[in-house]
Amino acid sequence: MMEFKNIKKSQSVFFFGVVVLVSAFSVMAESSNAFPGKYKAKLIDVEAANVVNLYVDVWSGYPRSFRISLPGIAIPVATPKAPACQIEMVQKAEDLTRDFMSEAEFIEVRNIKMENTGGQDATSDVYTDKGSLISKLKSEGLARPASTKPTKPWC
Repeated sequence: MMEFKNIKKSQSVFFFGVVVLVSAFSVMAESSNAFPGKYKAKLIDVEAANVVNLYVDVWSGYPRSFRISLPGIAIPVATPKAPACQIEMVQKAEDLTRDFMSEAEFIEVRNIKMENTGGQDATSDVYTDKGSLISKLKSEGLARPASTKPTKPWC
């Protein structure tokens, strides 16, 4: 009977250790500030109003391509049930991003956050000589804080 209690206690300790390790790894999997600071960038293409593909000069002279998502905002989405005005907003937002980026004299990203520095997916605000892309989308009514309830209508 004594051996059974010790085995049971060992299993409990082992299980607790696994839970702690899994928790630690899940915290580490969250985005971290992989590249702090400001970096010059060049436009590859615009994927969506809130996603741009850029060459970023994270190591001087050795640009690296990133798929940059704009953090903290929601943009309108064209769904089958979306009203016509929302679908129009989707196109306006993408056009604004495309024009904002292609007409820029310089592009800069700041504090690039990533889950894995070996990947390409990252989040960062994107700045040009005209200011922040996030601010521009918000000021035109084509983006809003991500904390806004998704059921709130766009128009």
